[in-house]
Amino acid sequence: LHKVKKRRLSCPSCTYADKEILGVSEGEFKGLTTTISAWAMGNENFGIQCQVDSYDKILKCLDTVQRYGLCRHAATTVIDYAVHLFDEGIITKGDTDGLALRRDYETTCTLIEWMVSGRGIGSILGKGIQGVATAFGTEDREDYFATKSTAVTMDPRLMGFDTTVFEHIVNFKGYHFSVDTPPYDSEHLDKFRQALQRRGMSDEALSKIMDSPVGFNIGRLTRYSEDWKALSDSLGFCTQDPYRGF
Repeated sequence: LHKVKKRRLSCPSCTYADKEILGVSEGEFKGLTTTISAWAMGNENFGIQCQVDSYDKILKCLDTVQRYGLCRHAATTVIDYAVHLFDEGIITKGDTDGLALRRDYETTCTLIEWMVSGRGIGSILGKGIQGVATAFGTEDREDYFATKSTAVTMDPRLMGFDTTVFEHIVNFKGYHFSVDTPPYDSEHLDKFRQALQRRGMSDEALSKIMDSPVGFNIGRLTRYSEDWKALSDSLGFCTQDPYRGF
């Protein structure tokens, strides 16, 4: 709060400021500022997946991918996967111009630059996780996780099976946006139904959605959740909690 955050930002047509201007207040990158939609997710991408070990370096990585126009999820996932294959001996120094792939700041920065410039193994990493798996023959391995040729960012075996995860698996584009499920409690179905009604779902739609031996039909609910998200995106409304039940 005191070292990173400078102030909040709203999207142009939204009154709920959930974007952030972040800054580095000390060290090598002192004075660096960047904007991001979610500081916590940036920490997940670079701090956890790539093991970048300090907030100022995480911000530097975030600023770099923002300026290059890279998706931080895609970039960090493909770097993490490449390091894993290096640890497994599938990717070798012969593939990396002698660079030992590690989860650290220096390797992460190097691989980002190589992806952008198309240098060495960067030309393969730049094709995404599917491109890496194809190049190194790992598509049939149990440690390759992808759907529709994109990295799996929400694994139902870890996170549970909600509409966002379901849409991630079945949508022909793969995972492109969050179509969240309202909080579900089998002992308070009235609150669940009320949350769905607030999103504009008719009684007829609700009867079909709730027609399930396990509480609700996730496929049917996802169809309406996608409509809700498409509507909010078209109108420029935020999908954060204050807006979900308006």
